[in-house]
Amino acid sequence: MLFDKFENRIVYKGVLEAVTPIHIGAGENSIDPGKTDGSVVKNSEGKPYIPGSSLKGVLRCKLESLLSNEEIAKKWGVWSCNIFGNTCITKSFVENNKDKRKNNPEEYAREIWNKSCHVCRLFGNQHMASHVQVKDSVLLTGGEEELRNGVGIDRDTGTAAKGITYDFNVVSAGSTFEFELVACNIDEDSKKLLNLLISMLEQGEISIGGKTSRGLGKIVLKNLEISVQTPETLLEQFTKA
Repeated sequence: MLFDKFENRIVYKGVLEAVTPIHIGAGENSIDPGKTDGSVVKNSEGKPYIPGSSLKGVLRCKLESLLSNEEIAKKWGVWSCNIFGNTCITKSFVENNKDKRKNNPEEYAREIWNKSCHVCRLFGNQHMASHVQVKDSVLLTGGEEELRNGVGIDRDTGTAAKGITYDFNVVSAGSTFEFELVACNIDEDSKKLLNLLISMLEQGEISIGGKTSRGLGKIVLKNLEISVQTPETLLEQFTKA
């Protein structure tokens, strides 16, 4: 589905709880010896939060991983391209349709939609906007920071590198964050895939942030509320207004 006409809007709201401590790095470099090597990302109020882009990226990767299993993809009747190699929208297609993109953009957009894999139909690609928006998850409760220590790994031996240590901050387990995901103009296949991801969040099967292999970043979605808007429901609301 394209965005030229309103078809539907689905809003998922709830609370994300940190089952284990979370580390989403701020990505800053500092020469201040009083700072940790890895601080957590914070908003303008100085409070830790979960960036919507981070959560959206995790959800996309999870779906790509699931659909890389050909048996599952075939059974569900859906598929995922490989964004690092065999993309659903090839360079040759774009090159061969330059004139159509310029002279008939609506038809070109529909061809992009039809050729896109089901993951790209949800989360977008270089040629098509995402149909899913994940809001930044602001802190509701908790948010205390804890200092953790780590050691560097020797890439050749796979063991701890001698004399290389570092520390990093994590947000404490039990902290809760606001969750909101909005999906616009999605088809039935996309809706089923999105509901599957939401279900995995509810079951605590998705982790976020860094050092997840060490058990960090496990989250669970609670108090889920879903609201659906369609042309019919909007017309009903307008009539009652």
